Amino acid sequence: MPSMKLLVGESSWIIIGQLLSAGGALVLVAVLTGLVDASVYGELTLALTITALFGQLLTGGVVNAVARYYSVAAEANSLSGYMSDVCRLAFYAALLVGIIGYGASLFLFYFEYKKYAEIVVVTTLYAQISGYVGVFSGILNAARKRALVALHSGFDAWFKILVSFLIITYFDFSVAVVIFGYCISGFLVAISLLFFSSNLKGLELSESLDSKSWLREMYVYSLPFSLWGGFTWLQQVSDRWALRFFEGDYAVGGYAVVYQLGYVPIMLISNMVVMLVAPILFQVAGDAKNSARVSRAGSYIWMLVMVSLLLTFMASVVAYLFHDFIFTLVVSDEYREWSYLLCGVVFAGGLFASGQILTVKLMGEFKVKNIAVVKIVTGCLGVLLNLGGAYLAGVDGVVISMGVFSVIYFLWVAVISINVDASDEV
Repeated sequence: MPSMKLLVGESSWIIIGQLLSAGGALVLVAVLTGLVDASVYGELTLALTITALFGQLLTGGVVNAVARYYSVAAEANSLSGYMSDVCRLAFYAALLVGIIGYGASLFLFYFEYKKYAEIVVVTTLYAQISGYVGVFSGILNAARKRALVALHSGFDAWFKILVSFLIITYFDFSVAVVIFGYCISGFLVAISLLFFSSNLKGLELSESLDSKSWLREMYVYSLPFSLWGGFTWLQQVSDRWALRFFEGDYAVGGYAVVYQLGYVPIMLISNMVVMLVAPILFQVAGDAKNSARVSRAGSYIWMLVMVSLLLTFMASVVAYLFHDFIFTLVVSDEYREWSYLLCGVVFAGGLFASGQILTVKLMGEFKVKNIAVVKIVTGCLGVLLNLGGAYLAGVDGVVISMGVFSVIYFLWVAVISINVDASDEV
């Protein structure tokens, strides 16, 4: 484990990056909700689910493989081959995204759904760019270049605000144009991240000696993420689409604001924790062949989960007591009618985040396949819960279903982790 001084320094940069991202996300919500009504904001929210789909199916697994194998490649003095194979894997993922997305847009153009075809084109482009941003950020974070990751994350969040404001103010608003603005920000960030990733210390030292290929290992590791990615995506977007079907765009817009203010900050904090500890714990576990190293890494994760559960309870209480005040500060009066739901969304987000932190333990042990069943089953269950909740009680029902899903997900992942520990001891 690194020294306390080093941990504090790295933690500080991660906190700065996440605060910049969270602040940018909140300001972006305020800008967009102040300039467009709830129906239009709901349409934008639904469009971005296409990018989320590609992320879950294709690029998400690559990002996780990149993060996990950096420490293994570094120990093997094989960073040059690792970087080469990372670029190849990222290119293949982006190519598949383009084939599917642009092919779908041509289909929509052919049947004269021009508006939706344009949205699919820009969301596909945004998914490709976001994939590269995720991959190169993952490399730098695995290398523990926290300052670089933080500054790029903050720039992306705040530059989106500037571009969105200019587009809505000076051009005719459309969902496709706003997402294209996101693409501009993401492209600049991706280019910069590529530059810094390509100049990491150790690459030049291993270049002449490196003959190992990491492509197959990273592909095999990333494959389960893609297998359950579709189910995860369905669960994550079914809340908004169910509300769109049963309640309309206005309800989607209102729910999206509650989600942005309650769920997204919790997940940002969770991501901050994972960004800090995952590279360190992966280094501790190494190639997961030493049981003592694996056990030590696992014990740290369990302590973090306990802290996460405590913070979830505290954040839920704060949201319950100050929900109206929070909405008054951040969004326009049109959206305040949904403020009472903030506590439920915070609780659901915190519990799910605790489960996600626990999956880092299984990832570090290369037990990714153990997560597959819980991801697929809970994904399907989450879709059914969201459909039922939206049908029976609208936005209230969806928030309740989110809480039920998070409880089931966390408990199941915890049971799997305990069983893996027990089998390893035997």
